[in-house]
Amino acid sequence: MTFNTQALDLTAGDTELRLANVTASEGDTLVVTTDNGDGAFGDETVVATRPVTSDLDGDEVLVDVGQDAGPVDHAAHVSTDGTISGVEASSQTAAVYAINQFQWADEAYDGPVGAVTVDAIEVLYQGNVGAKTLSIDLHTGNSSSGQVGAFIGISERDLAVNEVHENVALDVLEPVDPNDDSPQQVFDTIEETGDFFAMIHRGPAGLAPNPNLAGPGAAAGTPPFLGDADGYRVPAQQPALATTTGPGTGGDFANVEVNVPDVRLSDLPTTTYEATIEGSQITDDARGSAPGAIPTSETSTGSGTAELEFVVRDGEIQLDYTITLQGLNFDKVLRGSKNANASSQDLNKLIGLHLHTNVRGRLGPVSFAVVGQGDPQTTVTRGVELSNGDLVNTSHLIASNVPASRPNRAIGFNPGIAAEGLTGDSDRTLTYDSANNELTIEGTWTREEGDAEGLSSARAPAGDASIEPAGGIEFVTTPAQMAQRIVDQNIQPGGDTPFSLNHHTAENLNGEMRGQIVATQ
Repeated sequence: MTFNTQALDLTAGDTELRLANVTASEGDTLVVTTDNGDGAFGDETVVATRPVTSDLDGDEVLVDVGQDAGPVDHAAHVSTDGTISGVEASSQTAAVYAINQFQWADEAYDGPVGAVTVDAIEVLYQGNVGAKTLSIDLHTGNSSSGQVGAFIGISERDLAVNEVHENVALDVLEPVDPNDDSPQQVFDTIEETGDFFAMIHRGPAGLAPNPNLAGPGAAAGTPPFLGDADGYRVPAQQPALATTTGPGTGGDFANVEVNVPDVRLSDLPTTTYEATIEGSQITDDARGSAPGAIPTSETSTGSGTAELEFVVRDGEIQLDYTITLQGLNFDKVLRGSKNANASSQDLNKLIGLHLHTNVRGRLGPVSFAVVGQGDPQTTVTRGVELSNGDLVNTSHLIASNVPASRPNRAIGFNPGIAAEGLTGDSDRTLTYDSANNELTIEGTWTREEGDAEGLSSARAPAGDASIEPAGGIEFVTTPAQMAQRIVDQNIQPGGDTPFSLNHHTAENLNGEMRGQIVATQ
């Protein structure tokens, strides 16, 4: 028979040992003894017996050793009378471990994780045959079915037996073919929520602290642990420590939950921002680069300011805004006609006001529509606060709708924006001060509104190679993503954020005036 190194999982009440390749006759007895490895009988203790009730020919048999088999070396025998004196055949001597403690709780992380942590482990062993160190391998798994999948990680350090090891870090590595005898150590991450299995292996982890990690000569990306002399390789592991409890190897399942990270307001150097809105911030680049585009010198007669503040409501980061605009024709906000002969007073009506992702002086995609081309047309009543009042059918402005007298005003405009109909913030209010010809827009940008219908078509204005991805600007759709960008770029008070407010009119579809959003002092 064959008796392999294995473990009794005391944490799961496991008291059976596996005897493999057993050949015996009905009436024989299988005997398990302690064995010090000297090959001589007389000093062994019988820890279990099991009668053979039918002929066995290479079969596997489980023998219950109860509480009598300690974590030492054992051997198995075929005996005619159930005693040492009646032994006819014996297995090799093998180590029997005892898993006294294995604790691994479910874990949750904000964003992908490169290491998980087993809370505590202790494996007992006082014999001479088995290795004196252990390691833990990380595998994919399915706790409901008990299935253990591919190897994806390994404990950072070797684990000595007969010690309680707490907070054992398991590095996530590049998944490799287990038949590859020299898989490369590549630090990787768990990016999706799932079940995993931490599995005990005999022998060392094969990783040791890297002496090149510290000091001025350490190269960027130097791994904190080394493999053997061949380089940063994880040696092929010895077999897992087998038990008779499911799934048949020593270890445990846990669920690793990966959440979408939400930036905290405490991470921001400031939560308040402002913008000065003016025509001079509309550059040639923003006007469009085709022949006949509006030159930078032709600026707007209007102006404006904006105040913005990140706040937390219902556990979500939101953006409060107050935008004040002066000097343009606000009598007919969003009220217009497709008529190419529209009067001059309709040319500078407000048709859109968007938050863009862009650096100062460059084009960039729309992230949020405060006022959108797809809004229901609204007539502002003097001195009356309103929210989408006096509704009429929506009329989209596209390039062909621009008055014939100013044909170049549409150069560079992305027709997809109007075709999709970017709808503005549903809860904003507009207030018109007729004495000062001043329009105030107030509202709150929430996560749900950041994923508004139609934004996908506005991410990249047509025909402009200067915007993303080449320009280093990523499209954002939620206030939390906007805040995260400010944190990631370490934008301090007084510095430009990669965001602006762009005011669109019928005459200047690409932008009448713009204000780069700046962190407050």
